[in-house]
Parts: sequence; C-alpha cells; structure tokens
Amino acid sequence: MREFKTLTACAVCHRCTVRFATRLTRHVDCGDRIGRRHRQSTRLRSTGDVLSGGNFHGAPLSYAFDYAAIALTDLASICERRIDRLINPDINEGLPPFLSSEAGLSSGYMMAHVAAAALLNECKVLAHPASVDSVPTSGGKEDHVSMG
Repeated sequence: MREFKTLTACAVCHRCTVRFATRLTRHVDCGDRIGRRHRQSTRLRSTGDVLSGGNFHGAPLSYAFDYAAIALTDLASICERRIDRLINPDINEGLPPFLSSEAGLSSGYMMAHVAAAALLNECKVLAHPASVDSVPTSGGKEDHVSMG
C-alpha cells in the first residue's frame, strides 16, 4: 500500500488539515463575493505543497437560498391576508361572509383561509435561516460546517 504525504505529515505534527475556521474565511465572508470563483487548491511554489481551498463550503449558496425562503414567506403572508380580506365579513366590502350563499349553514371558503394560515405558519418555520447554524465535526477539524 502506498503511503500518502499527508499521512507522513500527520505522524510528525498530528495535524492533517487546517481547521475550517482558518482556511474558509475568504469563502464564507462572501459580501460582494457571491459568485466569485476561488481556486479549489493552492500550490506553494517554495515547497510544492498543496493547500486545500474551501470551494466545497456551502455558506455563500445558503445565504442566497435563506434570503429566497424569507422572501417567499413574505409573499405567503401577503396571500393569506388577501384571502382573509376576501372572506372576512367585517372587511370584505359587502361580499357574503366566507363567500357562501348560506352563511351560517355552510362554511364557504373558510377552510381556504384556515389552510392558508397553516401553510403560512409552516413557511415561517421553514424560513429559519439554515446558514446561521454550524456544528463542529471530525474531531474539531471541521469546526465551521455549513448547514445551509
């Protein structure tokens, strides 16, 4: 079996990799860098060693997806309010209550509003930003892991 250079390095310094929090800063601190490509690996000219980059880190993508989930939840809130305005007899400007010809005997479109309210609450739960969560793995080597 062939012995890899990283295994030899581990025997000397007991460190296979630099912790994510150290080598991923330029990838996670995306600000205006979303979409900018960084090289996956960097070769040091002086020693020939290859340092792993952090393009695998999902933080820049998860920021965009989290923002999209928040925006869609806001849109769902607008939809729920429109349904309420349409069926609520106190504010629907003369339309029959719950858009039913037999208000009191028939619930009309009341369940449409109940379903919209339930779905809106589910959207609020799902819109919690996953990008803010990070759990260390691999014995602390992967100390900033994107959950987004």
